Amino acid sequence: MTYILKGMRFYEPMQTDIYIPDFAWILIYVYIAFVVNSYPIKDLYGYGQMVLIRSKKRSFWWKSKCIWNVFNIGIFYMIIILNSFIFALISGANRIMPQQSIQMYYNQMDVSQLTNGQFIFEVVVVPLMVTVALSLLQMVVSIVIHPVIGFVLSVSIYILSVYSSESWLMGNYLMLMRNRVFNSTSSINSYKGIICSIFLILVSLLTGYLRFRKLDIWTDNNE
Repeated sequence: MTYILKGMRFYEPMQTDIYIPDFAWILIYVYIAFVVNSYPIKDLYGYGQMVLIRSKKRSFWWKSKCIWNVFNIGIFYMIIILNSFIFALISGANRIMPQQSIQMYYNQMDVSQLTNGQFIFEVVVVPLMVTVALSLLQMVVSIVIHPVIGFVLSVSIYILSVYSSESWLMGNYLMLMRNRVFNSTSSINSYKGIICSIFLILVSLLTGYLRFRKLDIWTDNNE
């Protein structure tokens, strides 16, 4: 699991060796952004309109899509966990923590000081919260402004995070190699990422609810 979510080391413009981004990491989160961008919009201008007409409550549709969003992100990480668990069984590993020497050699990650609980928090809880926050933000922008804008926003955050270590770029919290817990020289703090994620989730939920109540979806659908 650490191999999938490790991300990449910090980009340093003055470094002499060629910086090669982890394209697998990028594709994973671009795929999530694509999924988030597809279903809610199609549903809103398809079967979802029938639901809105019958229920006469826009809040019901909005809440259901927020739940769908969180559920799908949870399923995504659950699949990663199950794959890691199956691989561990096949390889004969019987512990949660990965081998310290392997992590240090291949991923430049120090796991020697972590407990099982801390490891689970950093590898599962933090990425889950950050991904949910970014996905809800994307869904709000896609519905209120335009789907293309929402998708471009998410992808831009991920790409910019590859080349910048700024803490406001949430993609940095999705890379284990940049986490202060695994890299003592890093400024990326998981707790700051959790706080930012909670704030972003609350703002997205409230903004989406208030704006969706006034959104003219019938006119937008006909244009």
